Amino acid sequence: MSRCIALVHHSRESPSWTPCIREAIPRRLFCAFHRDALDGALLGYYFMLETRHAEKQQREKAPGARKIRRRRKKGLRRKKGAAETSAASLPDDPRSKARPAHSGAAVREPHPPEAAAAPPADVR
Repeated sequence: MSRCIALVHHSRESPSWTPCIREAIPRRLFCAFHRDALDGALLGYYFMLETRHAEKQQREKAPGARKIRRRRKKGLRRKKGAAETSAASLPDDPRSKARPAHSGAAVREPHPPEAAAAPPADVR
């Protein structure tokens, strides 16, 4: 007969683990004690998952239940009315009236002819 493959605490004072000394159930890996413990742990975990899933479905189907929407990151959020904004709907900028309309060509101020023809003054 083969031995159980489970590990047990060696003693309360020691953190070490030792192999179980019981014989395994025929054609199985664990003894009856460890097999029952494993079955209980797995069934408990399964029922816990089922309960949580059922509660979630009940909350979603409940009348008046609101859906949880994921929010976008703050920088990606669009402002209300952003799609309706156009140049016609914006108020006039008082600064734009003071400047002449730009035609796209470079505008150069002409230099006064006397400033260009006058020689530099001698500084002594």
